[in-house]
Amino acid sequence: MKKHIIFLFCVMASMLMITDSGWAFSCGTGLITLGDSKTKLLFTCGAPTSKESICLERHRETGLCINRGQAWKYNCGDNDFFYSLVFDESGNLIKEETEGRGMGKSDCGGKLSR
Repeated sequence: MKKHIIFLFCVMASMLMITDSGWAFSCGTGLITLGDSKTKLLFTCGAPTSKESICLERHRETGLCINRGQAWKYNCGDNDFFYSLVFDESGNLIKEETEGRGMGKSDCGGKLSR
């Protein structure tokens, strides 16, 4: 019995250490994960609802942007969220954020559903 409790504790503790690296954004039957390219996202999901140029890092003294990127926004509809997928200058996915609930028709059904 004591071994079972220790085992369960270890399993639960290891689950707490899981990071965002296991995250995946789904479009239709496709999955997009951190490190994927804009090309793969376009091929899998189709065009985003909107695109935005963003500053990923500013110079400490001057405040000028020294590292630019893009945020591609996907509205996944009434029953899901509005997602922002952030790409670095080389076009690789570095971050995913939700920006509230989606609205109306989903743009996340995959390229073939549009």
